[in-house]
Amino acid sequence: MDNPIWGQAALAYFHFLSILVLTSALIGEKLLYKRTMDRADVKRLQRLDIFYFVFAMTAAASGIGRIIYFGKGWDFYIQNPIFWAKMVTYILVAAVSIPPTIHFIQLGKQPGNTVNVPEADFRRISRMIQVEHILLGLMPLWAVLMARGMGR
Repeated sequence: MDNPIWGQAALAYFHFLSILVLTSALIGEKLLYKRTMDRADVKRLQRLDIFYFVFAMTAAASGIGRIIYFGKGWDFYIQNPIFWAKMVTYILVAAVSIPPTIHFIQLGKQPGNTVNVPEADFRRISRMIQVEHILLGLMPLWAVLMARGMGR
């Protein structure tokens, strides 16, 4: 792989694949999370949340790799307000994902074969998952705007 095009393509592919997997995991969380769940569903929810975290970190690492090795140069990014909007959006997604993760861990500690989520908790966590979806939906917008040279 002496040709840098292959490295650039491989890293871009890995970045996009990571984003697709983390988005799929978040969709899975939304579909699986219910007011009443059996123990197996709670375990699946916890595994999806781990997948979500791992691939969010993978997307971040591959994105940083793209900036460092194949991007337009650090100066382009550091001075671009759209890049910083993308970074702030990513940080917000991470921050909003913390309470659901804690909640899913706590659900796993409840005794019995059936887990009942109080209505207020269910609404709060469901809303947070929706906010994560909305914020994640902004990420491609920021990327497209930057790729078109906006924000310079």
